[in-house]
Amino acid sequence: MTERTTVAGRWVWAEPTLLEDHAVVIEGDRIVAVVPVEQAAAWDAARIEVAEGLVLPGLINAHTHVGSSPPLRGIPEDLASVGQGGSALFQVTGPVTDLLYGEEFAAELAAFAAWDLLQLARCGVTTVVNETVAGFDAYIAAALRSGLRTYVSPMFPAGNQARGFLKDGAIVY
Repeated sequence: MTERTTVAGRWVWAEPTLLEDHAVVIEGDRIVAVVPVEQAAAWDAARIEVAEGLVLPGLINAHTHVGSSPPLRGIPEDLASVGQGGSALFQVTGPVTDLLYGEEFAAELAAFAAWDLLQLARCGVTTVVNETVAGFDAYIAAALRSGLRTYVSPMFPAGNQARGFLKDGAIVY
């Protein structure tokens, strides 16, 4: 018999409706029913209860840069203005990212990727599209360990050395 689990919550998001005091019945990797909590007890299943929680489908993060969050967290937000045009994104995080993706930081990048994937899962993300210019091996190894569904999407920046910034509505290099 296929493994069966019920996940009961105060609310269940069953698009387009928010159901109160319902449970999701799962067999293997498929949802087979969404029923009121009282009816869920009749199913022969392992039970997960989130009494005041919200049960919702796995979220998809279709644009993320796994591995960059821990070393870059807070840098752009803490800077009032950086260089011409105030572009913290390109003028500060760009060089840090170039350094991060060097061979000498491969082990750290793997740890950063694992951290970011755990943070995504903690927020309900089950599918990740990771956009990156490097570090594929570290990301793929971390993604396989995480159990998340993942897609790798290479980025094609205009150039790693000549990054631009916005000034008066135009990109300046």
